[in-house]
Order: sequence, then C-alpha cells, then structure tokens
Amino acid sequence: MVEFDLSHEYDPTTSTFVPSANGVYSICAGLYIDPLSVTQPLDMAIRINGVLKTFLFGEPSVEPGTIVMGCNIVRLSAGDTVDIIIGHGSDITLGGGNDRFYFTASLF
Repeated sequence: MVEFDLSHEYDPTTSTFVPSANGVYSICAGLYIDPLSVTQPLDMAIRINGVLKTFLFGEPSVEPGTIVMGCNIVRLSAGDTVDIIIGHGSDITLGGGNDRFYFTASLF
C-alpha cells in the first residue's frame, strides 16, 4: 500500500524505489514477523542498483515477535534502483497485512 508518493517514485508491483532527482536520501525500512514463524536470526538489507548497502539485523523472540528496522543516508542519482531484501536460514511467515512492513525514502 502506497500512502504518500508525491513524485511517483515507488513501484509497489516490484517493491522498488527509483528517484527522479539526484541527491542525498534517507532510506528506512522495517518488518515485523510473527513470533511463531522465526527460529533463527534474520537480516534485511538495503540494496542500491543490486549492491548491498546496509544490513539491518533482527533476533528471534517469543514475544512480541521479531522486528527488524533501520535507516541509512545515501547519495542517489536519478534512475538508481533501491530495494529491500530479507535473508533467513529457513522459511518465515510474512502475514498480517501491510501494517507489518514499511519503506520510506526522503530527499534532503
């Protein structure tokens, strides 16, 4: 669900952000995973043009679940592709609706 995208830079079908202007951006992402579906640590990474930029780590817990989130300030060029990937040693459940995931990109 896209709630606020003034420049139409986020594509929800591919889950990618492509800035229309050069500049310094704050990129943030977060994920909540049901506590019953995670038994190993997991990581989430911000990628720019397919290259890993920042790892964000989460440890499993019984309650209230596993939350992975973080931000990085990066210089982007118009047309760069930003996406978020998740790494985990086994299957995870990503249920619960759009309120369990977020991605933001802001130009300074």
